[in-house]
Amino acid sequence: MDSFGEYLKRERELRGVTLEEIAKASNISKTYLNSLENDDFENLPAEVFIKGFIRCYAENTGMDGSEAVLAYNSFIANKRISQPASEISTETPIESNVKTPFFMTIVILVVASSLMVFYYVKKNSEIKPSFASEEKISQRVDEIVVEESKSNADIVPDSDIIEEKDLIEPEEIQPQPQNEGISDNLNLPPPTDKEEVTETKKVMDSLTLSVEATENAWLSLAIDDAEIKEALLKTGETATWKAKEKFVVTLGNVTGTHLKLNDEDIILPNASSNVIKDFSITLDNIN
Repeated sequence: MDSFGEYLKRERELRGVTLEEIAKASNISKTYLNSLENDDFENLPAEVFIKGFIRCYAENTGMDGSEAVLAYNSFIANKRISQPASEISTETPIESNVKTPFFMTIVILVVASSLMVFYYVKKNSEIKPSFASEEKISQRVDEIVVEESKSNADIVPDSDIIEEKDLIEPEEIQPQPQNEGISDNLNLPPPTDKEEVTETKKVMDSLTLSVEATENAWLSLAIDDAEIKEALLKTGETATWKAKEKFVVTLGNVTGTHLKLNDEDIILPNASSNVIKDFSITLDNIN
């Protein structure tokens, strides 16, 4: 397939359907529909929206939406395979330039670690002699104390010098009574209801997002920056998702959808093209 846009245009003209009719039925801008037929994908939103546009385009022209999306995937894959080799080769120097600073960082860390080990070993070797000298001094002091104690052992104290009146008997120490009932006067805070705290935490950790389509709408949803969901909602349909911390929504046809978080209405920002991208939804949206 040389042109996916020509394929869509040919199928539409065979069925006698105009772009204005498709735009009115699907709420897709005519500018986006022209970009589809001209293979001008750079002026279209994210790829999830492109596939949604293709599916709506096909369904409103009597085509099979799934087959149209498969044809688009095949066209994009062939286009990437036919990409010139010169464009691919230009990425190699970038990767080598990225590896060079990383290698230099490793070398610097190794050198720094070696210097730290050398300094630590050298410092310990300088401290050991001082320990030895201190040990000798302590031993010499002990010898002097032993000699003095021996000389004092030969001296007998005169018992007559010590009189009974000079002796002072220590006073009896009465144990102080402990202050009883101190804890009774303290205003202790009331115990926390653990069940209430646990229940509150469960509520705060649970987010429920519901999307109601009053018109045909398409959306892409990132749940807790991990799981990606895509949906194409028709008029009257409602979808619900759950998360722990946040949702990031990319939404087409803002005016045709109604969003609620934990049963609280969410006010969406104004969008000139009726499309919002990467809109974060957390508890702050309802607090």
